[in-house]
Amino acid sequence: MHRDSRLLEVLRAQVLRPLEASAPASRERLCETLASWLRHLGDRQAVAAELHIHPQTVRYRLARLHELFGPQLDDPDVRSRLLLALAWGAPRPPDTDQGR
Repeated sequence: MHRDSRLLEVLRAQVLRPLEASAPASRERLCETLASWLRHLGDRQAVAAELHIHPQTVRYRLARLHELFGPQLDDPDVRSRLLLALAWGAPRPPDTDQGR
């Protein structure tokens, strides 16, 4: 997957669709938090330490992620796909130079 950037982008578009309406800066923070949360198996203290943010900020972001993704975040298959989609860094912003 990591060697085929088009396939990775398709996966990201599918599993990260709930983040589409978020502002770019917010989407980036939420992706970063989601990836850390998945890596640390839900340990909020570990997420806070890794991201150098207050645990309350982690709680706020996770609440927002649960609002956006709903019960999907409780599904192990969805979590696996999310982890795979985020494993090679944050998604690229949409291409704004399509006409060139």
